[in-house]
Amino acid sequence: MALYSAAQVETKTFVGDLTATEHSGSAGSLTKQVGDYILTLDSTNHANIAVTSTALGYGTKVAITVVATK
Repeated sequence: MALYSAAQVETKTFVGDLTATEHSGSAGSLTKQVGDYILTLDSTNHANIAVTSTALGYGTKVAITVVATK
């Protein structure tokens, strides 16, 4: 397992509602925001990308976290 410092890791969390199946092409959707962010990461400098999602209590509120190495 590799050891990373704070300077080597970039983390971004998105919070929103998912009311149905969403596709990354849907304008204004949470999945579009996450997909667009991942596309901004330079694949030569952000070799490892991890995406996690968590339900925030009951209902449709979720948190999606993207972690990338620099």
